[in-house]
Amino acid sequence: MPLSLPSRNDWFVWVAAIAIAAVGGYLATLIGTPLPWLLGAMVATAIAMAMGLKVAGQPLSFPQVPRLAFIAIIGIAIGGTATPGMWRQVGEWWPSLLAVGVFVGAAQFLNYQVFRRIAGYDRPTAYYCATPAGLIESVQLGEEAGGDVILLTMQHFARVTITVTVVPLLYWALRGEAVGSAAGVSMDAGAAVGVLDVAILGACAYLGSWGGRKIGFPAAIITGPILLSALVHSIGLTDAQPPDWLIAVAQLVIGLGLATRFGGMTRSHLVQGIGYGALSVSVMLALGAGIAAALGAAGDHSFQILLMCYAPGGVVEMGLIALSLGVSPIMITLHHIVRIGFTVIAVPLIGRRVLASP
Repeated sequence: MPLSLPSRNDWFVWVAAIAIAAVGGYLATLIGTPLPWLLGAMVATAIAMAMGLKVAGQPLSFPQVPRLAFIAIIGIAIGGTATPGMWRQVGEWWPSLLAVGVFVGAAQFLNYQVFRRIAGYDRPTAYYCATPAGLIESVQLGEEAGGDVILLTMQHFARVTITVTVVPLLYWALRGEAVGSAAGVSMDAGAAVGVLDVAILGACAYLGSWGGRKIGFPAAIITGPILLSALVHSIGLTDAQPPDWLIAVAQLVIGLGLATRFGGMTRSHLVQGIGYGALSVSVMLALGAGIAAALGAAGDHSFQILLMCYAPGGVVEMGLIALSLGVSPIMITLHHIVRIGFTVIAVPLIGRRVLASP
C-alpha cells in the first residue's frame, strides 16, 4: 500500500497543539507546579479540547510515534541514575518489593468498590478504572473488556495528575521545603555528552523498547529503556544523561498526547471524574501510607522513602522526589515497575473470572 503522508491541515493541527501545550507548560513553570511541562501541557490541551477548539476544521491531535519516542527518553533518564555497584542493594529491598503485590491487590479491590458501588460504573469499566498503574495498558484492557473508554481515560488521567500533584505537597508539609521538580531538581547529571554517549543512549531507547515488547515487559516503551539504560550506566559504559531541555520537551509531548485522548469527553465527565478520582487516590495513598508505616517500623527504610514506593503516580516525579531526599531513584523506580507488572499481568488474569461471574 502507498505511504500516506500527513496533510497540510494535519501539520497545522499538530503545530497548534504543541503551541497550546507549550503555553500551558510555561505557565505551570511560573506557578511552580510539580512536573510543570507535563501537567501544564496536559491541562492546557484538555481545556482547549473541552472548549471544542478546532484548527483547520479538526480537533486537536498529535501523532503517536513521537510521543512514544519521548516516553523512551524519560526511561533513559530514569535508568541513567544507576551507578556501578548499585545492584548489590537490591537484596535489601525484597520485603517492600513483595509488599507491592499486597498493595496492588488491596488497591484493586477497594477501588473497584468506589467505581462500582459509589460511581455506579458498569463492571468492566469499574474494574479497569480501579487498576493502580498502567494508564495506557489499563485503558486498552478495559476497552477490550467492553468498558467505557472515556471514563477509563478520565479516571487514569485523574489518578496520575492528582498523585503527582498531591505527593510533592505532602512531602513539602512533612519536610517544610519543596521537593521534586518544584524544587528545581532534575535528572540531568550535567555530564558532557559526546557522540558515543548519544549512540549508546539512542540504542538504549530503541533496543529497550523493541526488546521489552518482544519479551513482554509491562509498559515496555518505558520499562525497557529504563532497564537497558540502568544496565549501561551501572557497568560504567556511560555516565551521560539526556539534557534538561530534552526532558522538558519529552514531558510536554507526553502531556499533550495524554490530553488528546479526551476527545468526546464532556464537562460533566471531567467534574465527576475528578471527584471519583480524588476519592480513589485518597484510598490508595492511605493504603500505601499504612504499608509504608508498617515496613518503616520493622525495617531500615524510613516512612518518607517507602511512601514514594507505593504512591500510585508516575515514576518520573517519584524519581525526582527521591533525588531531593538523597535516595536512589532506582529503588523507587523498581518498586513502580513491579507495581505496573502486577497490574498489567495479574489483574487481567483475575479480571477474567471476576467479570465472567454472574
